[in-house]
Amino acid sequence: MSKNKLNIILIIFAAVLLIVALFQRHGQKKYTVDDFKGQNYQTVINWMEDNSVPSSNVVFDYHYSDTVPENTVISQSIAANRTVSGNNSLIVTVSKGEDPGKKVVLIDFSEMDQAAITAWLDENRIEEYQFSTVIDDDLKEGTFISSDPAAGTRIKRDTPVIITMSIHDPSPTVALPDFTGMKREEIQAWADKYGISVNYIYYYDASEQETFLYSDIPAGTQVDKGGRISIAISNGSGG
Repeated sequence: MSKNKLNIILIIFAAVLLIVALFQRHGQKKYTVDDFKGQNYQTVINWMEDNSVPSSNVVFDYHYSDTVPENTVISQSIAANRTVSGNNSLIVTVSKGEDPGKKVVLIDFSEMDQAAITAWLDENRIEEYQFSTVIDDDLKEGTFISSDPAAGTRIKRDTPVIITMSIHDPSPTVALPDFTGMKREEIQAWADKYGISVNYIYYYDASEQETFLYSDIPAGTQVDKGGRISIAISNGSGG
């Protein structure tokens, strides 16, 4: 084959390749990218269907985010309102929500009521927490008692947290203690706790002055909170 014929063939081959490339370029469908930021990822899927955008042209990239709600678009690789051809790939970054593996240090809730504790737990996105109660009439009702895990513990957001708060005994009655060996001031402190009025009756006795002698009802008897009882107290030997 002569050199001239070979050159002609090469020129024809190159021309064919150019024509094919131009045909492919102009034959590709073009589409205009919407603004997906802040939208639910379903908006992107709807846009793909409406514009016949192949799934191979869109890549969903999922990442945890503390600020963007789950399934919401964080960003997109092609700017909104830009028109591109079908050979462009659009990368859409979508939020997976808060990272449950992120660690948080539990604070000391000692000076907080239940509403404030709840607000802190929600603000720090603790996923699983519950409040339990313990009867303690010595504490103001609704006082923080403990947390499990304890304050200062570094936990994952999906770690269960139990907060224990105080409540007062809801029963309308309380068992009368055994006051044996107790002084009047100790008995009165117990009575004040339950709003019980005490009628003190003094008797001369060999027991130490101001010491309990007996009561009008036996120890262990349920008495009404806010009720009234009578207690005999030693007035000393009198001699």
